[in-house]
Amino acid sequence: MRGQDGYTLLEVVVSILLTAVMVAAIMSVALSSKRGSVKNDRKIIANEAGRQLAARLRGYVTADAAQSTVPGPGVGAGGWKLPGDSQSYALSCADHSLDNSASNLLPAWFAQPPYNATVSYKVTCQSGVPPKVDVTVNWSEP
Repeated sequence: MRGQDGYTLLEVVVSILLTAVMVAAIMSVALSSKRGSVKNDRKIIANEAGRQLAARLRGYVTADAAQSTVPGPGVGAGGWKLPGDSQSYALSCADHSLDNSASNLLPAWFAQPPYNATVSYKVTCQSGVPPKVDVTVNWSEP
């Protein structure tokens, strides 16, 4: 039997093992790429929410919080308040947290479990300098 052509059982097992290792490595890379793509989608949504908030706040720049009779972008004297804002004036020098159901900055699926995404911003004021606004979008990864 020594002169016959063919593969031994050991050679077949080793080739199957090497093929399995290569397939596992390729699948790992594919799954990792898909996970990264989904995470990137959430970052894009958060970035868009921040951009929309900044655009809304630009409409409040000319407001004078001391003059409560000045109508703002909203309706009446309270018009300088951003919908869903925890503060009474959109650009008051403080930390602001937004209720997503009123502000509609985030898609509903992103603001609900398992992500529980929230939008907040901080207005920092210095004398003689326009207010600085830092927008933060937080969420938890499942």
